[in-house]
Amino acid sequence: MRIDELAQMIDHTNVNQGATAADIAKLCNEASKYGFHAVCVNPCHVKCAKDINKNLKIAAVVGFPFNYADPSKKMEDADIALKYGASELDMVWDLDAFRKSKYTRVERDIEHIVKMAKKCGPVAVKVIVETCYLSKDDIKLACRLVAGGGADYIKTSTGFAEKGADAKHIRIMSHAIKHNNLGIKIKAAGYIDSCEKAIEMVNAGASRIGCSKSVKIMEEAQKILK
Repeated sequence: MRIDELAQMIDHTNVNQGATAADIAKLCNEASKYGFHAVCVNPCHVKCAKDINKNLKIAAVVGFPFNYADPSKKMEDADIALKYGASELDMVWDLDAFRKSKYTRVERDIEHIVKMAKKCGPVAVKVIVETCYLSKDDIKLACRLVAGGGADYIKTSTGFAEKGADAKHIRIMSHAIKHNNLGIKIKAAGYIDSCEKAIEMVNAGASRIGCSKSVKIMEEAQKILK
């Protein structure tokens, strides 16, 4: 793997509650410098990021980090993000509904955001399922539900749970997706803080990496990759 290939898999992330305009400017400038795929921010920072660099891809989190009981709140997040130019949405799925086996509700929740996104063009939707709370069979089912809802990616974590991305979970996802021809991709996120760990996630089957330690990863990649 080349350094530029790894960089193009990274969503450079700052979804901290206290992030300032200066923090978002720094994020965007770093993304441009290192050639990251996108920046990932809260909906309220999409306009700021777009004003800083109109050519930069912007992913916005929706229902973050713990999901909303009222689906309309997620739709408000999505509406704000799309209005100001987000090209990707990373939505938190309805874990409570999943745990109660309300699978139709889970899929419809995803479908609502996907429909909003697609009206604005080729906007990718990623669904965060928080794999640390799921069993192996849960993860397989999650892949089917995310694909059934029309999303483009299944994403491991918010980074706010007790654990983040795990290579074994990504391998389960990858196998389930390929075995069932689900046609979705995998984004690994949550506590990915080294080049070694990022590469481990890619080797396990992830095609996108979400992290806030992206610059550190690139500095390490200079010594590991060519």
